[in-house]
Amino acid sequence: MLAEAEQTFVEPLLDFTPYSSAFPADYVHSPKVHGLLPYRDLSLKDKLMALHSDDWWRVAVIRNPYDRLVSTWQNRVLMLGSALPSEVRSCLELRLNDQGCLDVASSFELFVTTLYENRRLFFIDDHFRPQSRALRCPNIDFTHVVRLEQPGHLDEFRNELSLRVERELRLVPYNEGLGIRTADVMTEDLASMVNDVYAEDFDNLGYRRSHFERIAPAPPFSVAATRLTLFLQDVVADRETRRGARYGLQEVRRRILT
Repeated sequence: MLAEAEQTFVEPLLDFTPYSSAFPADYVHSPKVHGLLPYRDLSLKDKLMALHSDDWWRVAVIRNPYDRLVSTWQNRVLMLGSALPSEVRSCLELRLNDQGCLDVASSFELFVTTLYENRRLFFIDDHFRPQSRALRCPNIDFTHVVRLEQPGHLDEFRNELSLRVERELRLVPYNEGLGIRTADVMTEDLASMVNDVYAEDFDNLGYRRSHFERIAPAPPFSVAATRLTLFLQDVVADRETRRGARYGLQEVRRRILT
């Protein structure tokens, strides 16, 4: 959306990136696609203006730490997002039940426990690192804080940005999840680990630590969905065959959600 506002977004390139058929969301963040200049590449003068000038918007887009971690697990572990560091990938695994089906609740439990015990390793990846570190809290005075879990918050920002650039902007969801809810996989013990790992996000971003009483764990994947998930991981791990992965992801979503 920001790239569209700046008129630098080259959406057709998503169809020509090497792995776009697998995870188009990963390549929305490619400089070749969004065309935006990273903060680190700005001149010193522009950096100071970005941090302090009233002419600049300083926007933080944040998410509830529990929901963010479940979403990250779906994208980076179940679907093996493309940029996952090999050091992290090597210590992750999925658990299957006696019928050979993916045990969603048990696999998530193993992931959180592994993260809790190896947080410094996981923090190599921005998706696992606390949000407040990326936002340099509390050193930046943000003009806008967009909370993704708050209904309508992102739309309000889009409308305000549309007015600023005098052009109607789109809100296009590129990320594709598997529909696994936080309440289906989070337990009190796991939440306690999340509270510890992401303490600075709760303290700096205004999120409250929650209690979870999971009534029933998330059901396991079906045999077909398990096979497709494992197939998708194999495809993503093989750069030569990534272009066929989107079909597998769509099938996993369809079979889980229907």
